[in-house]
Amino acid sequence: MDKVVLSGTASEDETEEKGYEFEVLDVDTNTKHTLRLVKRTNSIVFTGNWTKDFILRRDLKLHDFVGFYWDDIHKRYNFSVLKREDL
Repeated sequence: MDKVVLSGTASEDETEEKGYEFEVLDVDTNTKHTLRLVKRTNSIVFTGNWTKDFILRRDLKLHDFVGFYWDDIHKRYNFSVLKREDL
């Protein structure tokens, strides 16, 4: 997994098994959420409240573009909907 995401965790083995929990600020709505990144066989996936807190709450659709960036000052990721799919 990305070293920026994983820096400061207990151990690499623990992180790979349990994943890494982190704070996300939705900059469009100014709301804070907690997500977990978990390494699977061939991918890294969001778990936790991804579906409820982002997909459903923000009404995300296939082909919407979202962005994440690391906020080094606050030690969290910031999230934003960058572009909605044209209907």
